[in-house]
Amino acid sequence: MAKALLSIGRILLGVAGGLALLLGIVGAVLRQPTVGRDSVDGLPTADPAALRRHVEHLAGECAPRSTGNPAGLRCAVDYVQGAFSDSGADVEVQPFEARGATHRNVIARFGPAGTGVGTD
Repeated sequence: MAKALLSIGRILLGVAGGLALLLGIVGAVLRQPTVGRDSVDGLPTADPAALRRHVEHLAGECAPRSTGNPAGLRCAVDYVQGAFSDSGADVEVQPFEARGATHRNVIARFGPAGTGVGTD
C-alpha cells in the first residue's frame, strides 16, 4: 500500500513538473519582444526613439498625472490626443466623472472606417 501511494505521488509530481515546464515555455514564447521584426501586413513598426520621447514627455512635463493634479491630466490628454491625431488616427475624447470632477479618455481608431479596426 505504501509503495502504491509513493508511486502515485511520484507520478503526480512528474505530471505537475511537466505542466509547470510547459506553461513556462509557452509563457516565454508569448512574451518575446517584437522590436526589430518586419512589419505585419505592411503596417509600420514602432520607433523606439519616438516611444522614449512620448514616455519622457508624459513622465516629465505632465507629471504627476492624478485626480489630485488636474493640470497633469490635461497635459497628458492634450499630448496623447495630438500624438494620435498626428499619426493619422480617428481620435475621440470621452468625458467621464471621477472623484467629483470631469476627466477625459482619449480613444484612437486606426484603419479604414467601418472595418472594426481599433474598435471594441
